[in-house]
Amino acid sequence: MLALAQCALVALLAVWLLVLRWPLGYPPEWVWQASAMPTPMHGLFGIARALLASGVLVGAALWMRQRGTHPRFWTAATLLLLVGSVFLCQVALSVGYPGGMAWAVASQFSPVASEYFDSAFRLEDPVSYCRDYLETMRHAGYHLATHPPGMVLLHWVFVVPARDIEIGRALATRFAEGVGGMSLAELGRFARHYPGAAQLPDGAVPAAAAAAVAPSLFGALSLIPLFALVRRLTDISRALWVALLFATAPSLLLLGQCADQWVLFISMVLAWLAVEGITRDHWVWFAAAGVVAGLGTAVTFGFLTCCVAVGVLAVVLSPSRPTVRRLAIRAVAFASGFAGAWALVSVTLGVNLIAVCEQGLNAHARATLGPQRTHAVWAWLNFVELALFLGLPVAARVASMVWAQLKLWSPRRPMTAGLALAVAGLSAMVLPSALGLVRGEVGRIWLFLMPLLVAGALPAPGPGQPANEVPRWLAMTASLQIAQVLLMAAVMLPMVRPY
Repeated sequence: MLALAQCALVALLAVWLLVLRWPLGYPPEWVWQASAMPTPMHGLFGIARALLASGVLVGAALWMRQRGTHPRFWTAATLLLLVGSVFLCQVALSVGYPGGMAWAVASQFSPVASEYFDSAFRLEDPVSYCRDYLETMRHAGYHLATHPPGMVLLHWVFVVPARDIEIGRALATRFAEGVGGMSLAELGRFARHYPGAAQLPDGAVPAAAAAAVAPSLFGALSLIPLFALVRRLTDISRALWVALLFATAPSLLLLGQCADQWVLFISMVLAWLAVEGITRDHWVWFAAAGVVAGLGTAVTFGFLTCCVAVGVLAVVLSPSRPTVRRLAIRAVAFASGFAGAWALVSVTLGVNLIAVCEQGLNAHARATLGPQRTHAVWAWLNFVELALFLGLPVAARVASMVWAQLKLWSPRRPMTAGLALAVAGLSAMVLPSALGLVRGEVGRIWLFLMPLLVAGALPAPGPGQPANEVPRWLAMTASLQIAQVLLMAAVMLPMVRPY
């Protein structure tokens, strides 16, 4: 029955996008458009070949791990192949299709898609920039007005080599012109064509190309801490299953050039440290997690929701009912690490993060409560879009498995690892929205919590389950996920647009 439901959801999406050509979302306020000019078939075939080749390589590594004599080696090989495959597929879906590089550069130049690149390219002195950032927020557009300076600094780290270092500029130029099939001047003219686009010189194009693919690398690398945390709670096979399922998520593959990919990597490191602290029952890991959380909130305030997930995990993952003293020690260690990270950033960069946080959250509330998106609508539509970008087949399986395990769960015993991670992820999404702290947001932004939900697809441990064999449900779900990615790529590229 579940398999039929998964197939039906993908078929329904195909009819919606290919036959009816309806946009995804709520037309009066926010939609993902189905392009009037679908991706050319030769471009789509190139993307399909990349996905197919990646699947064959990863599948072969899984088979060798199951049959081979060196399981540790083949486990590492499978994980590394998965990371490399995801990165290459992200690049193919961001810039590797006909016209993709031109759209990617234009999106970096555009204040509609992002203001980070323009600020990062013009940035010369990071300390001076951060010192004046509060004033910058008051006169900036939506992105800078609602985010701390860390997002600009992350872009700057990858812009500088392509802007100031000769070999980096040469490599980025060859990449932009080789993949784009256009000269720097042609790419620059295309990027500056859109109203409001940053009037940057053609020399900014290589840096824009580098900034467009840099987030993809960190999104792909997030599979490593995800594997580590699930491995800590279950076993190697299940950890690989979760990593493989998340590697097929449309949000991860289709939105590779979005800054959310950086946030995803940081959040997975945070979740891994928290799980280590819970399983080892040592406050040092929670202090380290607090440091990562503090640094993460210097990149985006949305990272505060990760603190909710850590708190839920600290309660539901404990092997025995946690005492008040144990929870207090964990909370103090986490808060100390968080405060230490904020103090370090404030002292070294001269930025008042408390004032920046207050200013940014107020600006965010004003922006999302305006005519663009209504909180009452997106409080529930948010989860529809979340399911879409998580992948409808995975979302259906997660809902089925979580519901089945919740019906059998008793407060007297700890949750299974998959259920606990899914509950933590859902709590971090639902609570801020229910309390009005996150208002009118779309589901795509929850990429950094999606891996926790994917863990909910794991079946409850039971007798007679082979440790190494790849289950049929995994192969079918992953295949349907790839079908959905190809379906969305056929009519929705470019996903990030300069208008």
